[in-house]
Amino acid sequence: MRGYKEGKLNKDDLRRCVDLLFNNSSLYLSSAFRIRVLKLIEELERK
Repeated sequence: MRGYKEGKLNKDDLRRCVDLLFNNSSLYLSSAFRIRVLKLIEELERK
């Protein structure tokens, strides 16, 4: 999110990073957290 707000990432890059984080990471991240992150991205897109 910070990278997007600072202009280092565009929306497509941000979504790609989120997908990589949730799909290719060895970290366990809950589906509820993923939903929250995707909602935050949607809110950014409305602004």
